[in-house]
Amino acid sequence: MADEVKELDDLITRHHKKILADHRRKYDRGVDPFAAWNALLLCHDWGRKIPSWVMGYFVAAAKRLDNVDVHNAEPRKRTALLAEALGFKQPGPAGRGGRPRNANAYRDEDLVSEVFHARQKEGSLKAARIAVAKARGLSVPTVERAWSKRNRRLVPPSISR
Repeated sequence: MADEVKELDDLITRHHKKILADHRRKYDRGVDPFAAWNALLLCHDWGRKIPSWVMGYFVAAAKRLDNVDVHNAEPRKRTALLAEALGFKQPGPAGRGGRPRNANAYRDEDLVSEVFHARQKEGSLKAARIAVAKARGLSVPTVERAWSKRNRRLVPPSISR
């Protein structure tokens, strides 16, 4: 039992490092400010130190926000000014912002990690999926789909059952 717990802990740590490395690559390409936001949230949730590249993004964004004069801007332009200061320069559908295509991929990665952690506490995979769904306000099938999609690449068969 202790070996299985150690194996699962090692697997979770590798999973966390892989996710943060993926976010770093996306951020470094300059196309995805969500990567920094997501990395911040994940590090907070996992109790990990916030990487310097994430802090660098937030310090730079804070400086840009400090220079934005939203009070004197037209109400319709305020959101665009703030979004641009945060690095969100590409508007979504009909110029209204919107959810990026990869947002569900980030959510699914988070769900898989949460199921890993919940399984240790809940004792079974089914109970862990239900607990995560309830905690996140999602349907159980949504959590199950995320698990099925993501864990095939990440989890050895002996642990995923």
